[in-house]
Amino acid sequence: MGIEKLDVLNREKFIEEVVTLAEVTSENKQICCFSINGRWGCGKTYVLDKIEKELSVIQNEETGMDRYFICHYDCWKYDYYEEPLIAIIAAILDATERDKKLLNSKVEDSVGIAITLAKKALITLISEFSKNKIGVDLADLISQTLEESGENRRKCDNKVNDSFFDFNKAIHKTQENIKKIANTRTIVLIVDELDRCLPVYAIKVLERLHHLFDGMTNVVMIIAMDKQQLNHSLMQIYGENIDTDRYLRKFVSFELTLNNGEPSNYLKKYKTYSSLFDITKIDQNIIETFFKDIFEGIDIRTQEEIFKKAETMHRLVYAGKREDASEMLFEILVLCFVEKEKSGNLECIIYDNKYRSNRRLSNNPEFFNKIIEYRKNAEEGTQWIVDGRTYKAVQGIIGKVFILAASLYSEMKENRCYPFYITNGKQIEQAHLILAKEVYKLLCY
Repeated sequence: MGIEKLDVLNREKFIEEVVTLAEVTSENKQICCFSINGRWGCGKTYVLDKIEKELSVIQNEETGMDRYFICHYDCWKYDYYEEPLIAIIAAILDATERDKKLLNSKVEDSVGIAITLAKKALITLISEFSKNKIGVDLADLISQTLEESGENRRKCDNKVNDSFFDFNKAIHKTQENIKKIANTRTIVLIVDELDRCLPVYAIKVLERLHHLFDGMTNVVMIIAMDKQQLNHSLMQIYGENIDTDRYLRKFVSFELTLNNGEPSNYLKKYKTYSSLFDITKIDQNIIETFFKDIFEGIDIRTQEEIFKKAETMHRLVYAGKREDASEMLFEILVLCFVEKEKSGNLECIIYDNKYRSNRRLSNNPEFFNKIIEYRKNAEEGTQWIVDGRTYKAVQGIIGKVFILAASLYSEMKENRCYPFYITNGKQIEQAHLILAKEVYKLLCY
């Protein structure tokens, strides 16, 4: 069970713009720090991963080497370092380990030895900071990454002495190494998961990045952030009178806003789930539009959690049996309803009297009205009176969704379940309705 990494929010144009911006900065050998501003869960991590992938394959026509030296700094991943500067440097050193192309014969003496020295200098520093927070001495673990051989290693060992472990000297040496890397390749530092850090730590990250790279050239910093959240953090630390825009301009040249995007390709992205259902070509567009409408306002991470839960509960109940696609729509509708309305009670979208009373109390009236619009579009306009009750005719895959919802509260008899009846398609079996109810209970739990 998994989720395919697809551009479900149509971010391709945005990603191309960022890559172009990096290329322009690289050509001019400038330093540029810009932010990708978006709310938590809008897909910033996905965008950063795609940007990194696009940049990693670009070659320098003059040297034949990769044009960019890319360092991905996950603030949350390195959070066990109490001092962000140590974490940033550790991330850069991790990048040098992964990027063996950097240590070729042309730059081995000037860069390779310097990087190894910096690693040795940072062992004590990283160990000191990490022991205070997690109670583990990482010196031995980090030392394992320093297993190198040859003449250069012997040169390094001869140059290392106790005075080199001074913090300022280690930082200065690291800055020198960064500059040497920048002489041959553009350094791209990608900063992610700033949103997940504590306010004080997040602000420290920005300040340390500024201090470390200040005055350098041929450097591109791309920082993903939720500016609204960061503004609250700044006011919490420095008081409500702080000019947050002015403060952030010290670190960030400009910002690019990442909105919630235009969703598409749900069936393909969540194909491990959608493959559990019989979906006709006619229904594919209907399903995509339905998902797009009911997921409006729900961030991409929450959407992924909704599909993951739906798939898990469906597999648990149905045990691999392929079902009508209306069951898929029903399951996702239930989870979206719970997410937006904080309730799994669907009576308000089935019965007109419940609708009128609940519309005023809805947490999301636009979502609520959109579901009612789907219901009305599924109704044919014809009615059938049985035992004094009026049943409305519904059709198509959407009509079946409302039949499933109605079956939670009324008994299905032949092709009708108050207040609906089906005018086309085969009758829904009682066994299917029983399973649908079981899934519903699990989804609402």
